[in-house]
Amino acid sequence: MIGAGSNSRGIRSQNGPITARTGGVDSPCVLVVDDDPSVLRMIVSLLEREGYEIAQARNGLEALRAMDERNVQLVVLDLMMPVMNGWEVLEVRAANPALQRIPVVVVTANVGPDAGLARDKGISALLPKPFDLSALKAIITACLGHPNGLPAKTATTI
Repeated sequence: MIGAGSNSRGIRSQNGPITARTGGVDSPCVLVVDDDPSVLRMIVSLLEREGYEIAQARNGLEALRAMDERNVQLVVLDLMMPVMNGWEVLEVRAANPALQRIPVVVVTANVGPDAGLARDKGISALLPKPFDLSALKAIITACLGHPNGLPAKTATTI
């Protein structure tokens, strides 16, 4: 039986469950990580319409658990979050070869001089908040291809 604060896979979280929605049979799984519920809903809604499988996390600790437990193929990551921030997620990812294979798209209001540091962490793209959903969609499609089987293109940094 699954206890309170855990999801259907039994993953516990300090702030509640990691949730998932399923796209098509072979849809790539995109993990969306943001502590702002409105931004999380907006990105999830976009990806659901496109047919991707979705996993969600509200902080870096939940994100790392999801990357460990699920077949995540791309992460959309905010940098400034409670519990464990995006920078810490990027540090853990850099030290773990299994996680290094997962492309990361950073969406953040914290662009300034830290943008170069984020690029040095091996991210696929950086998109400043507020961002255009069509730009995010284009970046994700470039990294993964369309969930309906269209080929991926080379990812770029915006």
